[in-house]
Amino acid sequence: MRRLIIPIFIPFQGCPERCVYCDQATITGEVTSSLPDREKIEGEINKYLSYTKSPREIEVAFYGGTFTALPASEQERLLQTARDNSIQQPEAMRVSTHPSYISPEVIKLLKNYGVTTVELGVQSMETSALKNLRRDYSAETVIDAIKLLKKERLLVGSQLMVGCPEETEKGFMKGLKELVDAGTDFFRLYPLQVFPNTALEAMVKNKKVLLPDEKTALLILEAALVYLELQNKPVIRVGLPESGISSDSLLHDPSLKHRILSRIAVKIMQHVLEKTEKSGVLTFLVNEKKLPEHIGYKKENLNTLNEAVEGRNIRIQCDNTRNFDEIFLETEEGIIEFSRRELLATIYRSYS
Repeated sequence: MRRLIIPIFIPFQGCPERCVYCDQATITGEVTSSLPDREKIEGEINKYLSYTKSPREIEVAFYGGTFTALPASEQERLLQTARDNSIQQPEAMRVSTHPSYISPEVIKLLKNYGVTTVELGVQSMETSALKNLRRDYSAETVIDAIKLLKKERLLVGSQLMVGCPEETEKGFMKGLKELVDAGTDFFRLYPLQVFPNTALEAMVKNKKVLLPDEKTALLILEAALVYLELQNKPVIRVGLPESGISSDSLLHDPSLKHRILSRIAVKIMQHVLEKTEKSGVLTFLVNEKKLPEHIGYKKENLNTLNEAVEGRNIRIQCDNTRNFDEIFLETEEGIIEFSRRELLATIYRSYS
């Protein structure tokens, strides 16, 4: 049974400083300046359970602030209220917090109340980027926090921003590898978005910082998704929820993850076709879970493949008997199987 994660937002609560990019009210849709009480917590649990059609295990998650920087008494109140709610007892709980606020004492408190997962707002592992974002810690602080959490057998998620001021692909990938090596279990990747009325907006307007262009940020995201797949590290989210702020940038499009996975898929299929001398009808057989990304946004992958070489009719067909970790090409003479992992390692050699 897939567990239902129920978010309880605590915007800015516990945060030692307002980060230059942060607008939690827009991101979360929550404008309250106080911590939630029992009524609010139980109301959120009831609301999310009402969306489900069948019974599910639940996990309560506290997001939007720096949970472990709250007074210990407030941490205990929130966790106990969530754990002992009158709607449905959670199977587990998780919190999101700042890398500087992890200690043996903090971990003991969290575990006492059933927290099994801690998500760290890492944002960047590059010193210059952290300074520009007004994040007062170092990459070493992050690594130490992850190691402490893993020592106590907690699951660790790292939240990273893509497109930070002065960020480079080389620096981002170096930091990503350090996070994997330290023991991060899963990732969230968020393209940096400049919200109105934030310090970052003023910095960009006054040319005090230079943000990577969209092309560079998309390449970083593509490289990150490939590398993390090869490392067997799940990416549970790419991009922020829809904020209602209009933007022409693909980086802030709700279909961002799908679009990047489609870019990866077409490169894999192009590589397979380059290795195959067959002509005529060639059909990629794809598990339905992978079908949309192979067909591409508005069928762009299918069109690209058919425009590349004359004498070939390229098709992409759903076949749920196929393992979605492999690539299957059906020719007039039979089916050829390729390892997706090996193809990724070959195409993206520098990230394998």
